[in-house]
Amino acid sequence: MNIYTLHEKFLTLSLPNPFTLEDIDKRLKERYMAEEVNVNRFADLAKDPYANFNEAVRAYIFRDKEVIEELVKVNDETSTFLIRNYLEVNLILESTDHKYVSGLTIQGGSEILGYELYVFRGLPPQQMVLGNEYFEYYLKCLYMTGYITFENDPYYEVACQRVREDKMRGRLDIF
Repeated sequence: MNIYTLHEKFLTLSLPNPFTLEDIDKRLKERYMAEEVNVNRFADLAKDPYANFNEAVRAYIFRDKEVIEELVKVNDETSTFLIRNYLEVNLILESTDHKYVSGLTIQGGSEILGYELYVFRGLPPQQMVLGNEYFEYYLKCLYMTGYITFENDPYYEVACQRVREDKMRGRLDIF
């Protein structure tokens, strides 16, 4: 996929930047059939030094088998196997201002949800220029999460496979 093609398609989109918690809620429920649950369901995160449970404002569970397949489509084989067996992915959103996401915890692991977070957080408009590595990564995240689509796209599955292979090699970039 050509970064210029992604950019052209991006220019036709009307996306929030950044997404509000309400925008995120709508996206998660519509795209991934997420079920919102009480954040206290994950109260054990208060013991996790990497989670800011005191800032947790929303929590979601993903249990639909097809959705889980979507969420792990670019994960490495080991994590995909484990998630398929447990059939659950959880997402806990944190917010310092109760309007925008400031952090999150993903239980079960999902590269796709990680890409969604990058989109949800957005970028300052002055950074949205070709040649800026953060913006180009943002464009790739939009593509991998389905905001940018192309009719009869022959490259999408190839891109998913390449991301999986790169993850196995320890590379962190998207195609």
